[in-house]
Amino acid sequence: DFVHHIITTRPPIFTIVLEWEKDETEKEISETAKALAWEIDMSRLYEGLEPNKQYRLVSMVGCGPCVEDEEEEYMCLAYKKNRWVRFRRGASGKEVVGDWTNVVKFCGERKFRLKILFYEAFSK
Repeated sequence: DFVHHIITTRPPIFTIVLEWEKDETEKEISETAKALAWEIDMSRLYEGLEPNKQYRLVSMVGCGPCVEDEEEEYMCLAYKKNRWVRFRRGASGKEVVGDWTNVVKFCGERKFRLKILFYEAFSK
């Protein structure tokens, strides 16, 4: 079925929500993260907006097994000072992940399933 999306006002932020089955392989998680776009032109998704209205991925919330006890835990990855940083509660609250290639590797190796992606409008 064809879906026709129209939006007339450019929002300052938007989110994408991903749904997982919970038993994905490292490869499936890495491939999904790799396929995500770092920058998105909203006019390609919705009619009614001027072309070249860019959004950049600024943070993500996801879950994966806790390193200490294999329980599921939620973490946040945020783009800060030209690099991705992981935030989680507890003693080891912050860890530099690096560039997008490192994020893809991080997600696969730790079975970290991205769930909510936050994009923010920016001008080139």
